[in-house]
Amino acid sequence: MKMTAISATVRRCVGSGRPGGTWCHSITIGGRSAATLRVVAEHADRWNIPGSDIDDAVRRSALLDRFCAAIGRDPAAITRSIVLNQSSDENYMHYATNYVDFT
Repeated sequence: MKMTAISATVRRCVGSGRPGGTWCHSITIGGRSAATLRVVAEHADRWNIPGSDIDDAVRRSALLDRFCAAIGRDPAAITRSIVLNQSSDENYMHYATNYVDFT
C-alpha cells in the first residue's frame, strides 16, 4: 500500500503553474485487499484485480462501490479489469470469450 501512495504522488505533473500540480496521467491500481480498494476509491481511474476467481472479483467490486459511496465518488468513474490466468478449464474459455460485467 505504501508503494501505491508513492505512485499516486509521482504521477502528479510538475511545474504546471498550479499549486499541487494537476493530474497528467490516469492512475491504474491493481490488487484485491480492502486497504488497496480504499486507495483505488480515492485516487484511481482504473482498477485491476488479478486471478480467475470471478465470484471474488464481483465481491471485491461491490466493496469498491461501498468505499466510493462512503467518500461521495461515483463508482462508475472507475474502469475495472481482471487478469484471467490461462487454464484448460472450460470456465476460462467462457470468461475469456465473454465480457465480464462486475455490476
